[in-house]
Amino acid sequence: MAADAKDAVEFLRLANDADTQNRIEALEDLRFRFGDQWPVTIQQSRMLEARPALTINETDAFIRKIENSQRQQRPRMNPHPVGSKASIQVAKVLKGLCRHIEVNSDADNAYDLAFSFAITMGFGYFRMRTDYVREDSR
Repeated sequence: MAADAKDAVEFLRLANDADTQNRIEALEDLRFRFGDQWPVTIQQSRMLEARPALTINETDAFIRKIENSQRQQRPRMNPHPVGSKASIQVAKVLKGLCRHIEVNSDADNAYDLAFSFAITMGFGYFRMRTDYVREDSR
């Protein structure tokens, strides 16, 4: 294995080790949001005793309030002309192109889902891909 590959593998191992606890807690937060709020031992003892384990999820209302606020004020790309060769007209065209791409790619759904996970787990993300309609449309 080359030195660069060994360095990359070692860096990945270090990053994974450093982030493991954060990811475990994020998954616990996700389960908690969607109703898995009882510790396993208590849940099992209540099941053995045929007692109910009610879950009244009060966190969801607070999370939805923040999500709805984000939906009303979504961040958008807004090109500004900078430099001697830039013009306001070109910036307006680029802004229209950005809006067109966002609408056609259902970007609002990606933004909302990433934001929802960021609120719930502490991180959320989406991936942007460049798939072309035709090979000559590049």
